[in-house]
Amino acid sequence: MLVKDLPENIQKIVFQRQVEQGNNPNSDIDLESIENNFDWHKTIEGGSIWDRVSDGRYDQFCEFHRMDVPKMVLKDQITDIQLDSIIENLDDYARSIDSYEYGLPGGFDDREAMRDLIRNCLKNS
Repeated sequence: MLVKDLPENIQKIVFQRQVEQGNNPNSDIDLESIENNFDWHKTIEGGSIWDRVSDGRYDQFCEFHRMDVPKMVLKDQITDIQLDSIIENLDDYARSIDSYEYGLPGGFDDREAMRDLIRNCLKNS
């Protein structure tokens, strides 16, 4: 998960941790990257909390910092960036379990078609 995809209140703390460990604030970096980011285990939150944050589970982080847990995104308010992240995760997962080389069925390269497919699935759920 990229830092810029985190809720704003969590991004602010990520930037603090980056600076504390001698790096510049960077929202375009993968949260799991240590290079130019920060070492989770050297923070007051600890590695297990940051691991949950990187999986999109903010409950322990918010409890630790005594802040409200961000509300879930409504189905009709999902952004293209969030959809692209879902598409990439689906493609990575499909490749890992089947080792196939063609990407997702229906043309992974057609992002707009994949976004529409996911939006339609969400509307029908």
